[in-house]
Amino acid sequence: LVVDGLLGTGLTPPLRPALAEVVAGVNAASVPVLAIDLPTGLDALSSEVTGEPLRADWTVTLSGFKPALLFGPAAHLAG
Repeated sequence: LVVDGLLGTGLTPPLRPALAEVVAGVNAASVPVLAIDLPTGLDALSSEVTGEPLRADWTVTLSGFKPALLFGPAAHLAG
């Protein structure tokens, strides 16, 4: 199990190259992913997807739902 708590909700995508490599590696691995609050690489306020965000199997939110977890193309990445 990978627990994703790399970034907070203030991210403006795309990810910086070094972090994008980490996310790509996790996405390529055959391990389940639990995201805390929001999968790394998603913008909490937008349902749009930029670059390659982390694909979570589950997401635990801490202070309410974010639009990215509920709508549009970003929603299927949150588990």
